Amino acid sequence: MQNKQTKGVIIDNNNPFISFCCYRNYMPPKKINYAHIDLEIVSLLKRAFIPAARVSIFVTFFWFGSVKLTGASPAGPLAEALTAKTIGLQHFDASFITLSVVECVIGVLFLFPKMTRIVIPLLLAHMVLVSSPLALLPDHTWQQPFVPTLEGQYILKNVVVVAVAIGIAASVQPLDSGHALERSPRRSGVFVA
Repeated sequence: MQNKQTKGVIIDNNNPFISFCCYRNYMPPKKINYAHIDLEIVSLLKRAFIPAARVSIFVTFFWFGSVKLTGASPAGPLAEALTAKTIGLQHFDASFITLSVVECVIGVLFLFPKMTRIVIPLLLAHMVLVSSPLALLPDHTWQQPFVPTLEGQYILKNVVVVAVAIGIAASVQPLDSGHALERSPRRSGVFVA
């Protein structure tokens, strides 16, 4: 069979590789479907968020609680000052150990999805307690208005923990999921079962 020349390319019909590579058999590459890739990534992140959030809260709370139990926590002096201002230093050891154990328990409970309804209020109560130095100990937590000390920054970052906990709580199925509440169409703001 003879060779033919097409647009400056010699095509050898006897050579399957050259025949495969020539323009008449060439299939242009498919266009990249960015919307599909984005959908896959977002879908993966949605599936990973709750487990990752649970594990990150577990690691943080269990770790910090354990460090407090060993007495090596840098939060000790702040906790001591708060105890002195509120319930008295005679209760510091017991309250600090209790706080440490509660932090570890909160961390462990976040690993169990069925415990979410119990652990979220426990976490929120804990956040109120550990955030109280912002108001009760301003000398320890603020350099000047709206400029926190290192301890103040440490406390303010708990807002992120609360936001993650809200995300976890939002993933919980309602207790009576068979009778989901529906909003009546624009006539009123009342929910109808």
